[in-house]
Amino acid sequence: MNTTLARFSRLKRDSLPAGDGPLLDAFLAGDQAAFAALVHRHAGLVFATCRRVLRHQQDAEDAFQATFLVLARRAADVWPREAVSSWLFGVAHRVALKARAVRGRRAGREQPLGDEPGAERPAPDFDLAEAVHRVVLKLPAAYRAAVVACDLEGLSRRDAAERLGWSEGTLSGRLARARALLADRLRGTGLALPATGLAALLANGAASAAAVQITIDVAIGTAGAAPAPVAALAEGVVRSMALFKLKAMTAAVFVACALGFGAFASTGIGDGAGAGGQPKDPQGPGRAPVPLVKAADPPKRAGLPPAQPVTDRDRLQGTWRVVALTEGDGRTKVTNPKDPWIVEVTGNTLRMPYEHAEGGWKQREYVFSVTHAEQRPDSIEHPATIDLDAPNLPVRKGIYEFTAPVGTCISCHTASKVPRQHLGFIRNQMASGICGPGLQTADLGVRLALSADGKRPAKFTGDGVIVLELTRAEPNEEPQAEERARLVEARKRLEAALRAAIDENDKAKIEAELELLRRRADALLLQEKVLRDVQVSYASMQVQRARAQAELAQVELAQATANLQAAKVKLAAAEKALADAKKPGPAAPAPDDKVLAIHIRTLTAAEKVIQVKATGNESILDILVHIPGPAIKPEGVSVWVVRDEAILPVDLVAITKRGEVRTNYQLKAGDRLFLQAKPSK
Repeated sequence: MNTTLARFSRLKRDSLPAGDGPLLDAFLAGDQAAFAALVHRHAGLVFATCRRVLRHQQDAEDAFQATFLVLARRAADVWPREAVSSWLFGVAHRVALKARAVRGRRAGREQPLGDEPGAERPAPDFDLAEAVHRVVLKLPAAYRAAVVACDLEGLSRRDAAERLGWSEGTLSGRLARARALLADRLRGTGLALPATGLAALLANGAASAAAVQITIDVAIGTAGAAPAPVAALAEGVVRSMALFKLKAMTAAVFVACALGFGAFASTGIGDGAGAGGQPKDPQGPGRAPVPLVKAADPPKRAGLPPAQPVTDRDRLQGTWRVVALTEGDGRTKVTNPKDPWIVEVTGNTLRMPYEHAEGGWKQREYVFSVTHAEQRPDSIEHPATIDLDAPNLPVRKGIYEFTAPVGTCISCHTASKVPRQHLGFIRNQMASGICGPGLQTADLGVRLALSADGKRPAKFTGDGVIVLELTRAEPNEEPQAEERARLVEARKRLEAALRAAIDENDKAKIEAELELLRRRADALLLQEKVLRDVQVSYASMQVQRARAQAELAQVELAQATANLQAAKVKLAAAEKALADAKKPGPAAPAPDDKVLAIHIRTLTAAEKVIQVKATGNESILDILVHIPGPAIKPEGVSVWVVRDEAILPVDLVAITKRGEVRTNYQLKAGDRLFLQAKPSK
């Protein structure tokens, strides 16, 4: 039955999706078979990672189980969904390091009495495999996923691409760049990869089928509680992950509050129009606009580039905030101050935010270069170009233009020259010197267009073109007392929330431990009941077996009794025949040289002797005709001839039925022919 169930489970796993993302979504929706498939799929990677760090079979199996318990509890944290193997690799390394630290502390407490208390213990080995672990963990998420799938799990490029949801070409490019980056970083530490590559270096056994099945049963709750060391490892890693995520969220909230206060202070609310507000049109709507900003005296605000920049690179210096994103026909405004859409430009370095695969926002540094091509007035057929170059990433090619409110350059343009679809903005016309005032305004903005396929877009619209609209992000001013009090209060609330979260986490941990104890007690009760049932069944089976043996013994006794009776009957018949044989028969006449004697023995009468004249030419058949009475049946008698001291057996059946002559002897005078009747069957 177990074989049938295992075959059914294997067939069900074979019907599941090939990618990790659908399996993870299915598990989050409650499909336990999807979790089992993930465990079977990545068991080799996780166990090998733990084994390389711990170098101990039992400790590696404990860390192996703890890693998948963490996955069962924190599966929603895996992002992107297809990066399960990369996520498990990082968690397995963290769990193994924690297990090694626990083992070290335990070894310190169990130090023999003869050792000196202050003696130094040998540092843990740091070999090439562990160095590769650390370098792989520091690779960018996409590169790490490619290395883990192809080099650590040993998948073909086709299977790895299907599992990660990439094309095979994308996987090949990322894998090649990841291997080159890995080799460079290892050379920086004085190490080098072997010629056989990572697969041979990091191969370190596989988890047993029993360990895999126990892990699945414990994780989905069908095998009771996890062992204490495994539960402690998983709980410690889960708690550290939760605290890290909570600290990151707290830091993000503080940053968002600070940025929001800077935006609030820069608007100048409470002191008239303010430096950052748009002036109202004094002539009212419907009238011809007049210049509100003089070309020779543009408004100045703190933190802006010099009033007379020389190049576009100088104009791009500073801090910018993304206020809108356009992709295709959809335009999304970024109004939430918590969104970390800040672009920083310093020298030739441009820092742009991106969402990390393990959660949270980070900034990636690019080395940028700009090229400004001459343009015709009001034309964007030949825009300025920008190239963003980051280490180990393909160069991102884009176009850009400076923007400014229409009212800024009303002295240089008429409203009819401004395209209606860009109402409120004008394009950079620096080549013809038309927009000098617009480029010097405090409200100068930038539009940056990048293409999803890596090619340089030809314009600021189209499929696959992402357009970012940026404005200056003002430096924070000294907060006012009221705003400072609000920030202090927000900080207190966050600290209280952090303490409550920790207390709630402790409460949840205690409740989880109580639930585990309850489950263990229920499991023990169930085991006792099953044991009692087994004992009763075994006793009943023993009784039935004893009864069957007794019945068999009775049958054998009856058979033995019957055999004994039959043996007694045979013995009596044999004794009677022996007694009859010992009785003297009638005296045989003296032998005559001219006759032969025929001795006839029946079962009921005494032996009868007949003498027949012999000429020396008579055969057995010739003599039998002289016997009186009914015809002799060959099958019913035994025949033999006594000649002098010899006894010659006669096969009467062969003589009469088959015509054989071998025993049909020629009788001589003085021979004695015996015929003995056989008892009927």
